[in-house]
Amino acid sequence: MAAAKEKRGRGRPAFVPTEQQKGMVFGMALWNIPLEEIRKKILTDKGVPLSKNAFREIFRAEIDKAFVNIETNLATALYLRGMKGSDYAATFILTHKFGWKKVVEGLDDGDIHVVGGLPSIYEDGETEVAGVEDATDNPS
Repeated sequence: MAAAKEKRGRGRPAFVPTEQQKGMVFGMALWNIPLEEIRKKILTDKGVPLSKNAFREIFRAEIDKAFVNIETNLATALYLRGMKGSDYAATFILTHKFGWKKVVEGLDDGDIHVVGGLPSIYEDGETEVAGVEDATDNPS
């Protein structure tokens, strides 16, 4: 009796990416190359690019990992600049990460005056925001 032929479903076979293709997608996404441009470089066995949906589905892990790496590297660089004394980086971190607000109303001295801070809980249970009136390097 002859071996039964393995049945295949309808449609074309699923695309299985190689390790080289995965690495290429990760590397290109890491350099923030638009996904549409990356998609055009990944060809099927027939020499045509994958559809947009198939590309995103198949390479989702590589794309997500690259974007996490980009964000981590940028955040680390910003943090290191802030710790080295960069006023811009420190101000950016305080305003965007810790919710501090720049208050410049009516001030013409050019200094950055910051109001905000971490919540402070008093004995009576009332929560209040502890503020810093002047967070400049040159206090007046």
